Amino acid sequence: MSQDAGAPVDKGVSFGGALFSVGQFSIGAFDYYCDDVINIAYAEAKYTVRVTQKLGLLLAAQFTDQRSVGEDLLNGTSFSVNQVGVNTEMSYGGAVFTLAFTADSSGADLQNPWSSYPGYTSVQVEHFNHASESAFRVKGSYDFTGLGLEGVTAYTLFSHGWGRVNPSTNAPVPNENEWDVDLQWRPKWKFFKGLWFRTRYALVEQSEGPKNPIQKLRVIVNYDSGLL
Repeated sequence: MSQDAGAPVDKGVSFGGALFSVGQFSIGAFDYYCDDVINIAYAEAKYTVRVTQKLGLLLAAQFTDQRSVGEDLLNGTSFSVNQVGVNTEMSYGGAVFTLAFTADSSGADLQNPWSSYPGYTSVQVEHFNHASESAFRVKGSYDFTGLGLEGVTAYTLFSHGWGRVNPSTNAPVPNENEWDVDLQWRPKWKFFKGLWFRTRYALVEQSEGPKNPIQKLRVIVNYDSGLL
């Protein structure tokens, strides 16, 4: 595990955590420890409210703390960084509207050595998990089943990150925007059972100065064969 993270040593990872839920409220905390490499602590709380038969609300908060341990072998230097985030979602019928915010401390960029990054503002291309960076995300999604298009869903989102610095020099890094569009179709017809079609498009650009745009288009076809 340490080598997969990029450290020149052969170490495993210890993991522990707990999750408590009562009614519509849940809270959990988990910790990953890799000796001489990194310790990652993560906590999250969620609360859902059904206002009416069609209207629902989700409130959530998260906290991540990462720091080097022992011989600091991940990148050869000692580091410590944390992030706080809040997320709220409102659903009505087949529509969901999302607002999210995260803020990172200045010690270092956050790491994701073994899996995807769990921050609320992480999107298709950018994670907005850099030193001193704050970010917000606005997202709207819709399930078209109620309009007769069974299995068709789509979303669009906008994220903006600001305040990022280079952790080595503390020099400012240009702010960034990302626009994403996602269209999915999971056919319900017997002939197409197990197929899932997805198209994703992302546009990333600086929000001031040279735009330096990045565009990514992904066309994905998944098939669940049901062999396992």
